[in-house]
Amino acid sequence: MIRDTLFSMSRFVDLCRKEMIESWKANVFRVVMMYGLLAVFFVWNGYFRYSSFSRADH
Repeated sequence: MIRDTLFSMSRFVDLCRKEMIESWKANVFRVVMMYGLLAVFFVWNGYFRYSSFSRADH
């Protein structure tokens, strides 16, 4: 039987787990930054969308 030595799922999962544990501060910072950018984008988009509706009413 030929054994696949090119890729091992268990080693890949272990490596991902190790990277997540070692760089958790950077990962939390990235998640917070993405959340903040999306929040700014949606507030900006909503402001201009609803302000254009309120101007059309007058």
